[in-house]
Amino acid sequence: MQKLLVLVLTALLTLTGCADPAQAEEPAGPAVWLDYLVDYEDMSYDKAEELELPEAYPGVTFRWTAGQVSAIVDGEEEALFSGMPVWSVFLQDLNGDGKPEFCANISWGSGMIDERVLVYDYAAGALYTLENRGHKDYTLSIEENRLVVTQWDYPAWPLDPDAEGVTGTLTLTTDPAGTTVLEMTCDEP
Repeated sequence: MQKLLVLVLTALLTLTGCADPAQAEEPAGPAVWLDYLVDYEDMSYDKAEELELPEAYPGVTFRWTAGQVSAIVDGEEEALFSGMPVWSVFLQDLNGDGKPEFCANISWGSGMIDERVLVYDYAAGALYTLENRGHKDYTLSIEENRLVVTQWDYPAWPLDPDAEGVTGTLTLTTDPAGTTVLEMTCDEP
């Protein structure tokens, strides 16, 4: 758990807007593991769902519960990331290594709850966060065979069904200092 916390803290990027679209590379198409943000009435806090990706991660079983996503290897379970709850998990290769990252919608907080996006790169053991607590909320969806991130003014979404968000593409990029960061590249208006 301490290792996970250190990864989260070192990879945390707080955004107030969108990245420069000229820096973004086009990732491979996304896939849905599960999406309870759309079907929230179907989510059960008592069940688990498992997934195997033998081409990318042989010998690993990934497990979703409402509170976390974990990896099981040789009978040992390790938490990869958590949420309150983890609403959805999409799979997409964002860094071009040929292996999908786990891209998740989560809620976080007690009293003041924000919606954020987490990306877990299982191959590298790194967690990246897209959040701006108290100012913006972020959600993921698949539209026209691409993973779309939407930025909402806090706390308009989901309280205001007519709220409009800014959409863009989720990208992992390397900044000039050599640090990998999670960004939102805005769509053209």
